[in-house]
Amino acid sequence: IKRFDIPALIGKAGANIKQIQRDHNVQIHISNDRESQWVDLEISGSNDQAIQQALMQIRRYTTEIKDKHSQNQ
Repeated sequence: IKRFDIPALIGKAGANIKQIQRDHNVQIHISNDRESQWVDLEISGSNDQAIQQALMQIRRYTTEIKDKHSQNQ
């Protein structure tokens, strides 16, 4: 994930990331490496379907933020 998408993923007070974890019964770990343009995410869960659904929701959050940002410019 791009480093600049991390705030969109986390959300206010961690609301977005907590909701994803709760909705899909997964754990999400974000790498602490902030030197690069890309940051590693590790998603673990009980099955591949839950992980894929969580990943799709992460992509939606980050895309929505980009869309809002581009409309404001």
